[in-house]
Amino acid sequence: MTIVGLPDTAVQESRERVQAVIKNVGLPYPRKRIVVNLAPVTVRKEGPAYDLPIALGVLIMHGLLPPDFLTLTGHIVNLAARLAALRFHRSDFHRTPFSSFFRMR
Repeated sequence: MTIVGLPDTAVQESRERVQAVIKNVGLPYPRKRIVVNLAPVTVRKEGPAYDLPIALGVLIMHGLLPPDFLTLTGHIVNLAARLAALRFHRSDFHRTPFSSFFRMR
């Protein structure tokens, strides 16, 4: 993964954090070249605040999350509803792999 757009060291370290999180939740990490463009390039990006958006973008672009999971403004769609439905319908909620939360349709 390559991160461009004036990221600081903490943002560059997102590569390892994102890869570790995706693997730890039981999803396969995509084996393709990934370029993350943090725009606008004139604004310095700092800290780990970009980890979640980068991880979600990687998962959506590689088909591991549904494309309608995020809105055009970056808001998560129906996450609370999906988790609530899973809790209601599954007694083994706490033993369920994270990846199965998003397979509900």
